[in-house]
Amino acid sequence: MLDARNLKNTQHEFLLSKIYELISLLFEDKPAKNNYVKTISDYIKANYAYKLYVLDIAKALNLN
Repeated sequence: MLDARNLKNTQHEFLLSKIYELISLLFEDKPAKNNYVKTISDYIKANYAYKLYVLDIAKALNLN
């Protein structure tokens, strides 16, 4: 993510690809190592059609 600072024309695309990579990892069928990961994954699956922000997910799950 820090490398994105140095990109000029493709910074947005690079960051977007990292977000998609994170989401794909959350949706893999591996058993969740921790209950928060499962809960966050379920929240994203239920709300993927909306704009999701980390802060909103944290608020919905009573995390900070």
